[in-house]
Amino acid sequence: MTLPTTLLGLSLSALLPTPVSVTPPQPCTPARLGANVSAQPEAWRHAVEALVAATGTPGQPWSCVGGQVDLVVTVDAAKVTVVDADGHAVTREVDAPDDVRPVGEALLAKPLPPSPESMPPAPTPEAEQRPPRVLLGALLGPRYAGPAHRIWGGGTLMAAVPFQSWGGGVWLRLDGLSMPLVEGLPPMGELCIGASAFRSITLGSIELRPVLRPSLAVVTSVVPAEDLESDKKFDQDTRVHFRIGLETQVVVPLTDAFRAVIALDGEISPSARVWSTGPFPAYTIGLGVGIEMAIR
Repeated sequence: MTLPTTLLGLSLSALLPTPVSVTPPQPCTPARLGANVSAQPEAWRHAVEALVAATGTPGQPWSCVGGQVDLVVTVDAAKVTVVDADGHAVTREVDAPDDVRPVGEALLAKPLPPSPESMPPAPTPEAEQRPPRVLLGALLGPRYAGPAHRIWGGGTLMAAVPFQSWGGGVWLRLDGLSMPLVEGLPPMGELCIGASAFRSITLGSIELRPVLRPSLAVVTSVVPAEDLESDKKFDQDTRVHFRIGLETQVVVPLTDAFRAVIALDGEISPSARVWSTGPFPAYTIGLGVGIEMAIR
């Protein structure tokens, strides 16, 4: 073989089409003719044959579904029976051969699989609510001071950090409004600074908190005029008392961040003689109503 002949052979082989690997399509299973179709009048028979032929063309809801189509024509009516691939049979009456195909296609039709674009997104799991990191609260309410025989009115500010079902914090209370229950008692007020330790108990949506509240109370009383020194027109007597207190708080959620709080507490000064009469209180009992904000 000469060189020109070799080059010509290579050129021709390059021009010839090379076989391409093609994935075979999925087989299409058309419907079958029923046993009674061949005995029917020609127009009806051709209508059923056209329906069966249409099921062999992919791309339609009634395509490639398998099953069987049968037809029985009597003097009174013509009935089309469709048996699907699972063996379920449905029969419908038709008035004319032209009605066979649309009725049969409707009986054979199956919904096409949705495209990925039209499928709804998978639901995202609901994010678990984070527990609060800080609790800030404010209360207003009356307080009885005994045995000093007076009612105070004031407010309390609270801040706490919860640790699961436990927690601790600080609080500040000012009792500035004073109403004596015995005539002739001088005005008196107090400022309390304290700490708190509590346990949280959940009862449904309501939270119950028993609280331990040690504190220092700075109590100030106006000295009566008859007790003033001759060179003074006004004077105050201030004392600092250590108190230990217990409180019960009922917390009701209002929103995700805010809660209503109702609190009842009692305090006692360990060094005071509780049942003796004196100008300064040895114990107090208070009621507070307010709101709490949870910072998450």
